[in-house]
Amino acid sequence: MIKLPGLIKNRVTVNKKARLRHPLQGQGLVEYALVLMLIVIVIIVILVFLGPQIGNMFSSVTKSLS
Repeated sequence: MIKLPGLIKNRVTVNKKARLRHPLQGQGLVEYALVLMLIVIVIIVILVFLGPQIGNMFSSVTKSLS
């Protein structure tokens, strides 16, 4: 059996810990993406329902300025 010096042994331990933490690092990014998707969906739904009313409002303002 080969004995590893202390420095190499510590690096092996650090690498194992880094690999264990690695899958959790992407979790925050996924959560932000899901929140962003929810916000986009809400904005699209609002525009679908209020879009014609907003368009009519801008048309009436444009006609009154002419």
